[in-house]
Amino acid sequence: MTTNTVQVPRSRRFAVGDSKPPTAERSWYTYVLAAAWILFLGVSGLFFWSIVSKSLPVWQKQAGTIITGTGWGGPYGGLPMIIGTLQTSLIALVIAVVVGLGTAISIVFLIPARLRLITATIVELLAAIPSIVYGVWGLLVLSPWMLAHFYPFLDSLGLTFLGSSNIATGPSILLASIVLAVMILPIFVSITREVISAVPQDLIEASLSLGATRWQVISKTVLPTARIGIMGAAFLALARATGETVAVALTIGTISKVQWHFFYPGTTIASWIATAFGEANSNDIQALMALGVILMVISLGVSLISRWFIARQRKILAKV
Repeated sequence: MTTNTVQVPRSRRFAVGDSKPPTAERSWYTYVLAAAWILFLGVSGLFFWSIVSKSLPVWQKQAGTIITGTGWGGPYGGLPMIIGTLQTSLIALVIAVVVGLGTAISIVFLIPARLRLITATIVELLAAIPSIVYGVWGLLVLSPWMLAHFYPFLDSLGLTFLGSSNIATGPSILLASIVLAVMILPIFVSITREVISAVPQDLIEASLSLGATRWQVISKTVLPTARIGIMGAAFLALARATGETVAVALTIGTISKVQWHFFYPGTTIASWIATAFGEANSNDIQALMALGVILMVISLGVSLISRWFIARQRKILAKV
């Protein structure tokens, strides 16, 4: 018995994973997508260069001062803004990870199936709320509550470190961090929920068959398997936190001073740029642009770390 085979022309062969289809198979949308990609790269490059070129005089004259200095107005120092950005972002990340990890685990494993979609939707809707709303909520609702109840409670426990709840005057690094934590919570919960859901069901069933409890399955099987992806979600949320502007500007107080007490007002790079730009002269604008470059570098570095963690998690799950 003979078998008839159809010879596919070389120009028509295209396997999944090839970098690009043969020329004969390209259509108009291929060139449209390529043009859009080139346009995006061009716009991104021009945007980045416009910020860098505006800040070049500052980098040429006081590159060290803009990073390590503490004053503002000649020479310009960005250390208070850099430290404030790291403080608010890291505190917000700690809060978001603690709350968000429990939320993601509950959505996937603990709450009834009919409530999972509702809970996940509510969490994701938090990402759609404008940042100005978060800022106003923090300033008008959360801040008075903290002044009336939270700070006195910490003071009664001796945890205000200065021995008096009067140190809190409203806007503060802690207040901005809490507001920021609520803002980045949807990002962390969404990605963490997807990572946890991607853990192979065979591993979970194998653990259950060995007599493990639900909590043991979560703590000994699910979380160790998904830990790299969870770290990627945390860094992605951190990248989001470093660039937040309006809500932080309303709740942090915008004081250009290195502040190590979280109950006092402070500032961040983004909030300082937003508040100082309106009254800035040409030299101030150059310094603010330099701060913008620093913020972009920080955000880019954190985003690259997040992508590395997520890519590594995918490889781990592919091998399981």
